[in-house]
Amino acid sequence: MGPTTVNAYTPSQVTEMVSRAGVHKGRMHPLKVFLSSVSAGCLLSFAAASCITANTSPWLQENAPGPARLLGAFVFPYGLVLIVLTGADLCTGTFMYTAVSVLHRRLSIWRMLLHWFITFWGNLAGSLFMVAIIFGYGGVFSTDPYKAEVIAFTTKKQVTPDFHMIFLRGIGCNWLVCLGCFFAMQGRDLTSKIVGIWWPIFAFVSLGFDHVVANMFFIPMGIWVGNPSITVGLYIWKGIIPALIGNILGGGLFCGAYYWYMYLYEQEAPLIDGVPYPEHNDVEKGAGSQHIEDVRGLNKLGNGSSMENEIRGMRETGGGHLQKSRVHVTGNDFRCSPGALRNSPPPASPRPPTPTDWWHAAMSLKRGPSPGPAAASTPPQQDVYRSAPISDRKSVFVAHFSPTLSAKALQAHPDFRSASHRVAAWRKPTAQRSLLGGAGARVVEAAHDDDGEKHAGRRLERVLEGMAVEGAVVVARWYGGVMLGPVRFEHIENCARQAVRDWRAAVAAEAGRGAAAPPAKRLKVEEEAPPREELERVLAERDGSIEVLRALLAEKKKVVAREDASAEAAKPATPTKPMNYKAMPVQALVKLEKARDATIAFILKQLDNIEDEILKAMGDDEDPDETSKTPIPETAESPRQDEENTKTVAE
Repeated sequence: MGPTTVNAYTPSQVTEMVSRAGVHKGRMHPLKVFLSSVSAGCLLSFAAASCITANTSPWLQENAPGPARLLGAFVFPYGLVLIVLTGADLCTGTFMYTAVSVLHRRLSIWRMLLHWFITFWGNLAGSLFMVAIIFGYGGVFSTDPYKAEVIAFTTKKQVTPDFHMIFLRGIGCNWLVCLGCFFAMQGRDLTSKIVGIWWPIFAFVSLGFDHVVANMFFIPMGIWVGNPSITVGLYIWKGIIPALIGNILGGGLFCGAYYWYMYLYEQEAPLIDGVPYPEHNDVEKGAGSQHIEDVRGLNKLGNGSSMENEIRGMRETGGGHLQKSRVHVTGNDFRCSPGALRNSPPPASPRPPTPTDWWHAAMSLKRGPSPGPAAASTPPQQDVYRSAPISDRKSVFVAHFSPTLSAKALQAHPDFRSASHRVAAWRKPTAQRSLLGGAGARVVEAAHDDDGEKHAGRRLERVLEGMAVEGAVVVARWYGGVMLGPVRFEHIENCARQAVRDWRAAVAAEAGRGAAAPPAKRLKVEEEAPPREELERVLAERDGSIEVLRALLAEKKKVVAREDASAEAAKPATPTKPMNYKAMPVQALVKLEKARDATIAFILKQLDNIEDEILKAMGDDEDPDETSKTPIPETAESPRQDEENTKTVAE
């Protein structure tokens, strides 16, 4: 005999498939979700009606109630088989799917709750349609013994048990139902899926547990045939509320949260047939380009039959036309059609993005971070220079610099998909010329993106400005659970500097290949210090800004100065002597630039305080801004200290 093999997915792979299915469900169009839920309510009603028919035997009910219940339990599971194999949405199953996706940080909570809301009302609409139209007006249970069985069954189901009993039965019910969905995904062939569904559903029906969607057929059917013990209010209080809460706990906590913690928490997501989780939720907006990921018709993974899902990605190419790529999914096998990812000639009539496309793009903005970065997960791209990672108390910092790519492109780099923050800054030249820097000076456009890490983007922008480089830098941080405080800004700046130095070293190595290397000390100065002309221009602009700010500060002080105040408070600031920057070394100019920035920050802080005093003097009822009472940062220096530093540097 050969070795025994099992043609099934592992529990960790099934949990990953559940997470992916939850993402697909949460991002479906609401109308599709509702129609799918109506279909699920109708299909389960067929099984519920068959269960009542199988139980309709007065002799068995009196003499052998156990076998009678087993007979109905053996028939009922075909309802879930129909639902799973057709891809319909049952709210009790989606409690597990979407809960795993939310815990896996792939789906937002509000999308999960929206999906729950739509599927619940869709299941109810489908069940009531079957009760009234198919079985009610169809007269299926209008005569005895079926009518008597419906009344007896609904009385035992709704009137006899207490509220807490139905709640606890609801937990056990959806625990088993979600296990059936779990086993359906675990099997690779149709027979395995049907067998995996059948026995957990058989168990919950034979034990008499309460399923909120099954009750949507049973109890209204009892009201329809005239059960005098059941009213609509009683059905809502004891048929919906306790069963719904119990089903949520049974599916979301006892199944979804448990399997997520066992197989996905702090672990690398497993591959499904060698295919990783498809990241298709990045939307890049740039000048004249839109990237819209339009995901349509994504069915649940592992539903048995071979399913083909179409993912259409519309990307505006350089030629000004829309290029379409088609990806087919058969079961769990992803494949691309030949030539789908190559540039194609412009179509005869390009289709502009529709409002539906924009809706899908807005619904795919969620990003899910993971515990840490993957080491060397992708090969280095051209014109992207990566710094060495910096680790501090479980937080990891990595920087990417590129002189050609945009900041959005760097933020969408595959290595940064799981990062908690992707702080970006960029400097790029414009066509404008500076009036202060001479005929050849260009105006550089600079901006930043904090991405949730407050003040970090501005610091990165200053790093690029201080090193006089043009390009984009992104520093990714994987939060380790411990707050680092101000030291995190040092890590962010050091990573960015290292990435820029790596780029400079690569450029220098390319330009000076075959020539003798310069001395180490001289090379270090050339790498770290920006050009002298740039520093002189920046310092001249800083001096002009300081003079203007000091004059403005003096005018503001005159406004708030009183008669009994000292004369010194109303005196204008003493003008400083122009500095001869050409006689200073480059490193001295770098230090002086930092001192000028600190002086500007100090004067701006004083202007804020003066503005608050003016508002208070004018009788403003509001309190001054709390930020005006905060102490001056230690990095800020007073104007007098700046002058002393200037003299020291000049000497």
